[in-house]
Amino acid sequence: MSLSSALFPSGLLWFAVLPALLAIFMAVKAAPWQSLIEDKALQHRYLAVTVILVIVWRINIDLNFDVVIHFLGLTTVTLLFGWPLAILSAAAAQLGFLFSGLDEGASLALNFLISGVFPIAVTWWIHQWIEARKPINPFMFIMGTGFLSCLISSTLVSALAVGLLYLGGIYEFSITISEYFGYLPLFIFPEAVVNGMFISAITILHPNMVVTFDEERYFKQDEHRMILDEEIPDSLDVEKHETQSERDEQGNFIEDKDAPYRPPEEWYQDKDKDR
Repeated sequence: MSLSSALFPSGLLWFAVLPALLAIFMAVKAAPWQSLIEDKALQHRYLAVTVILVIVWRINIDLNFDVVIHFLGLTTVTLLFGWPLAILSAAAAQLGFLFSGLDEGASLALNFLISGVFPIAVTWWIHQWIEARKPINPFMFIMGTGFLSCLISSTLVSALAVGLLYLGGIYEFSITISEYFGYLPLFIFPEAVVNGMFISAITILHPNMVVTFDEERYFKQDEHRMILDEEIPDSLDVEKHETQSERDEQGNFIEDKDAPYRPPEEWYQDKDKDR
């Protein structure tokens, strides 16, 4: 989402610069640079995803009242690479938005906080909340973190934008608020569905590419054995009792009270007659 600087007072626009720079500083400090430098495949994936993110952000809908909405895709980026690299990718996408003429320098920091830092923070918080409960069903990761967190973050992004517009006092809600809310379902639900689809496919096909996915816990193989695979107790092994049973000189079985259960003697007599 990109909001024009004309919708906000200049004080709010300048105030947004400080938290935006702080978020970038924290991302640069926490980013796994050593892993990114040593792992060539990770480098290629990250650069490819960042370029795709820049292109996707340029596919937008202009609402004709200084508001532009577009797909974010940051839930997928956050789960693939973690929050520090996701913030840096969002910063690159926001700069691409600026260079393409779809954003303004005055509102760059504020739009970066709304469309980049805020949804990433919400996604990461929900991911941490789910992981703290250590679920073992991968469906919890795919639907919980992949779909639900994106749905919540997109909704909160829209609510945050509306709240800032209201507090700014410049936006005329009585004229265009109904039109604005009419576009929100077209933005929120497809965003969640697309991110959920990508996370589902990558998690199942290439779980090693998702750094936030605990493959060992979610895909752990439980050792279950069928009853037929277990050893049969001696008391239930009829063939073993028959071979171990002893007969006297007349061919009768020797009674042993301490011996385990075996079929009655008549069963063996009938069996000898059939032969």
